[in-house]
Amino acid sequence: MFVNHNSFEIAFNDPALQTILLTKTLDWAYESEWRGLMEASGGYPIDGYISEIIFGLRCKEEHRQKVISLLKDNRINVSLKEVYKKEDSYDLYLRDYM
Repeated sequence: MFVNHNSFEIAFNDPALQTILLTKTLDWAYESEWRGLMEASGGYPIDGYISEIIFGLRCKEEHRQKVISLLKDNRINVSLKEVYKKEDSYDLYLRDYM
């Protein structure tokens, strides 16, 4: 960790950061999800088949449309879901997107 005035930077290979980014709560363990992290941006091959994409609660619509466009351009058919919460609640729910 590097301290710089009132902010700090954490190295990408820091074990604590890796644990935070790669850990799921037990509530979501049934998903059999895997996560991959790359230090640099860009395209990377994946080892496996994508069957579902879940847009997070605060995922911007422009990002959703970019993903959908990439899927269509590459003729990839996967299930699309989104996380949402009901008014006056902190509970998160999952529903079909579109």
